[in-house]
Amino acid sequence: MQAILHCDRNWGIGKRNDLMFNLPKDMKFFRTTTLGKVVVMGSNTLLSFPGGKPLKGRTNIVLWPGGDPQRAKDDGYIMVESLPELFSEIAKYKKDDVFVIGGAMMYHTMLPYCDKVYLTKVDSDGGAEVFFDNLDKLDNWSMTQESEPEDDNGYQIRFTVYENSKPLSLFQEIKKKILEKIKAYDRIIIARHIRPDGDAIGAAHGLARILRLSFPEKQIIVADEDNSDYLSFLDFEESDPETVDYKDALGIVVDTGNIERISNKHIFETEELIKIDHHIDNTPYGDISWVEEKRSSTSELVTEFLFTFRDVLRYDQKVALLLYTGIITDCGNFKYDCTTGDTLRYSAFLLDTGFDLSTLHANLELESFAFFKFQAHVFEKMQITENGVAYIYVDKEMQKRFDLSKSQQSNSVDMLDKIRGSLIWMAFIDNPDKDIRVRLRSRFVTISDLAQKYGGGGHANAAGATVHNMEELKALVKDADELLKNYKANHGGWL
Repeated sequence: MQAILHCDRNWGIGKRNDLMFNLPKDMKFFRTTTLGKVVVMGSNTLLSFPGGKPLKGRTNIVLWPGGDPQRAKDDGYIMVESLPELFSEIAKYKKDDVFVIGGAMMYHTMLPYCDKVYLTKVDSDGGAEVFFDNLDKLDNWSMTQESEPEDDNGYQIRFTVYENSKPLSLFQEIKKKILEKIKAYDRIIIARHIRPDGDAIGAAHGLARILRLSFPEKQIIVADEDNSDYLSFLDFEESDPETVDYKDALGIVVDTGNIERISNKHIFETEELIKIDHHIDNTPYGDISWVEEKRSSTSELVTEFLFTFRDVLRYDQKVALLLYTGIITDCGNFKYDCTTGDTLRYSAFLLDTGFDLSTLHANLELESFAFFKFQAHVFEKMQITENGVAYIYVDKEMQKRFDLSKSQQSNSVDMLDKIRGSLIWMAFIDNPDKDIRVRLRSRFVTISDLAQKYGGGGHANAAGATVHNMEELKALVKDADELLKNYKANHGGWL
């Protein structure tokens, strides 16, 4: 998140709820920098605009306690009434797209959370009534860019950039709010996405066990419509969503970007709903949303939650096993680009509990002799398009012939991941309901938009979708081939 503004030589930024200078060059820079982005402001800043209307061509978020929701709807801005609401709303957007634009109190409140400030310095005294924090005197802030002085409508200005070496996490406030809600409810119901993978199971049941250990007096329920035989060695239990009482309960949905993929449609019957996820937030939902798209996994987020409040929350080897499983299955044993220093640090925190790592990897990696026969069959039957999209169709006959579990069917996509020049690879898998499930993977190329076109979603390089017949299957392959053709034509260094 960034702030953008101009100040006079005394760090003054305004008087009588208005700007002090008319600076055409600075205004052009402001427009160019914020157009198409998200601007965050207080109510007085909104009211200072012509007609009190929001800025065009931008997403406007206004902190306005007691404001009029109908006015916000009619005028086309997002109104929030508290800082926790503001933090939750900002969390829905990429942090590099968010700009704080005033007023003085908003700047002061949000400054510790900003990575960067775009500050135009005016070599004049504007007779200010309100002031910006003097960044030259603040710890952690330093000027990293400064332009040569230039004239702007009779004033000498310099365009500068200040950077914060230790910005606070916006998500810290969201995490505190989540913990407050957990403490406030006697019954908590946790759900995850359909066709669960290691992260969905790890995050849901890791969080559930943390809460059971930490708050034994509370009723903690994981309720979902389907299950995972592949991960049954983790020894977890789930309730039938139809048998659960949702009244006066807190709902938490983990690892699920889209409402359609939640494996418990009753979860919206809870009193309040929290979303914890690391997928692209195409369809925001929940009263509190903690979404970090660049994280390796939702299990990493749950681990961070545990680590942050480790003086309050309890954990054991089983918690660590569940969360570690979620992390490594979603980041390819730390091979994928989503792996960060935090991923490794939180994984080390979990490993320090001393759970049986060798047995975990044996359960995750060992396969039957028949499965390797299936792998050989995939290598024989896989296809590749003109521009390098590799794919396999695991139809019902193939599933029956090799007695494949759901996880083995899904894992067929991983068999195609080492073909040089093939930057997109896919597995099409027949579902019992006659639809065809699609697992998409890529290297370098962003495929999330392609997945979304076919009713799915996910990450930049790992996504899922659904097609309903062979015509749609062929259309998806064609679209993927065109996407890869365009990528290769415009990029180098893709092996």
